[in-house]
Amino acid sequence: MAATKKTQKTVDVWKKKRWHRILSPKVFNEQVIGETPALEPDTLVGRTIAVNLATLARDMKRQGIYLTFEVGKVMGDTAFTYLKKYEMMSSSIKRLVRRNRDRIDDSFLCTTADNVPVRVKPFLLTRNSTKHSIGTALRRGTREFLSRTIRKLPYDVLVQDIVTGKLQRAWRDTLKNIYPLKICDIRVLELELGGKRLDEVMTTVQQAPPEQPPQETKVEHNEQEKKVKKSEEIPQPEGGHIVA
Repeated sequence: MAATKKTQKTVDVWKKKRWHRILSPKVFNEQVIGETPALEPDTLVGRTIAVNLATLARDMKRQGIYLTFEVGKVMGDTAFTYLKKYEMMSSSIKRLVRRNRDRIDDSFLCTTADNVPVRVKPFLLTRNSTKHSIGTALRRGTREFLSRTIRKLPYDVLVQDIVTGKLQRAWRDTLKNIYPLKICDIRVLELELGGKRLDEVMTTVQQAPPEQPPQETKVEHNEQEKKVKKSEEIPQPEGGHIVA
């Protein structure tokens, strides 16, 4: 008589998964931007989600901008994110470019006040066609202004100033003396973390020991103290007056 085969019951993995809410950063008031299932909460860390800025800002004029968020930590059924990339859509940029207007692009690295490395790609559009020297001056002025300003702002404040347009207005006021601009905006703002998460970078920065003063300054200071002590050891004449 043939042996009966034992049938194994298949386990549905989806029944074990739990749904987690994904929240935007505090800059965007921690709004719910999506939901995702996961078997283990730790597997959510590193996942990205793209959201249109018009959805978060409740403003249809911002529909040409997309924000990419990355999950940094998970607490319970809630996943917290940070902004990884701010980007203008190429289609919206093409609609702005016209004849007899010069488009000026650039790309460079900056570091925020809390030592977060970011790559900035500005986008300028003049009102009329210009000379090559004017474009070079605009590019140089843009790089100097953004590097100086970003160095003074923490990452969260930088994102807030870009989303609200505060940074762009101050930037335009700086360049208007060179040439009037039609568009002055950030095309791309992206984190350059080298594969690390933002919370790991911030933890490394906070745990880093403070910089020690150079040894040369200590030696000079000690030599000055020795000179002062030697001058104090010189015996003074009686009466308290030095006879020339």
